[in-house]
Amino acid sequence: MQIQTPTKRYAEVDISGKVRSVAAEYRASQSQLADALSLSRMAITRRMNGSVQWSGKDLAILADYFDVPVARFYGDVA
Repeated sequence: MQIQTPTKRYAEVDISGKVRSVAAEYRASQSQLADALSLSRMAITRRMNGSVQWSGKDLAILADYFDVPVARFYGDVA
């Protein structure tokens, strides 16, 4: 069993917050995100609440879906 450090969890929540922000900006539902990523809605919920990490592939697909740079999910890029 691997113990997750608080720093890692907070970083993951920050990425989730950025995904949530972009999704809200484009008025995309969790169901639409699930369809775009070929995942279940529950898998999206787990990523959004930070219990499962977003993969680089997930973020690349979402960046393409929303037509934004991948960096938008990582830093303070507008």
